[in-house]
Amino acid sequence: MDDIDQFKAKHPDIALVLQLGKSAFEMVDHDPQRMVDELDKYGDSIDYVLLDLSMGKGRAMQADELLSALRLIRQELPGLGLAVAGGLGPETVHLLEPIAREFPDISIDAQGRLKHPDAPVDDRGHMVSTVPADPARSEQYIINSCAILDKPKEEV
Repeated sequence: MDDIDQFKAKHPDIALVLQLGKSAFEMVDHDPQRMVDELDKYGDSIDYVLLDLSMGKGRAMQADELLSALRLIRQELPGLGLAVAGGLGPETVHLLEPIAREFPDISIDAQGRLKHPDAPVDDRGHMVSTVPADPARSEQYIINSCAILDKPKEEV
């Protein structure tokens, strides 16, 4: 964490996002309180936490699995921005709705499902990062996600 603290001190205007993937969830046995305790160690060095169990493999987001962690993070670390990812694309962005209902200011991240369905994957099942996103899929993703995120809280 010293490197992160030093970077943040040198570049305070750069927002830092800490991505918590499958292995990070496993390290704390999927226990939201243990996750918050670990996040708290970063202090003001990180600006956002990105919860991403898919890790670029396009696996569908499980909102209920993320909601308990998001609730506790918001309660105990209210200054930390929240972001989620996990298989979000033009056809699957609806998976975000339960999260958007409670967290209308949530940030989102997408990668794998923005690529053409025939895009190659590496030997670990990750989408090949050098393959660009498909413009039409990306546009539809933005339209669909804005339709969810731009609604007043009670409409989602």
